Amino acid sequence: MSYYEPHDFHVLRKAKKVRKVVGVLLAVLDRMPEPRYLVIGPVTSGRKTEEENRKRLHDGILYYKRQGIATLNYLPALKRAMEILTRESGMLPLSRGEEYKLQERLRAEFYEPIFRSGKIGALCIMSGSEKSLNVRWMFRFAREHGIVRRRLKEKLPAR
Repeated sequence: MSYYEPHDFHVLRKAKKVRKVVGVLLAVLDRMPEPRYLVIGPVTSGRKTEEENRKRLHDGILYYKRQGIATLNYLPALKRAMEILTRESGMLPLSRGEEYKLQERLRAEFYEPIFRSGKIGALCIMSGSEKSLNVRWMFRFAREHGIVRRRLKEKLPAR
């Protein structure tokens, strides 16, 4: 089940600031029953390509949804947030330092408001994600703020 409404995708496409993107996610979270899960793993880093990482995350999200657990599909919003931040950074290619700053902004402007909202009940980390700076930050934030943390098996059941 999707908790997005058609209007949400329109707002995401038109968003010029990350806070507008986060506003869409917070509205989506408000429509979801508790407990709300968030599956995390690397998107732009790690051994796999960004496309492969997105597919893994999507499969993790579907895994919990099939079990009847309200799981936030934040991937459309994350993609738009990254587009906005990249544009504001002067586009690609970014130096290593510029990429690090972009990821810091992503944590501060995208992930942190979602976590601080108190609307995430459990954080599920994809196995093999432990080296991702963003994943480590989210896992630490969840631990410090009493959000349940779980590890998701590497091999998910077939669709």
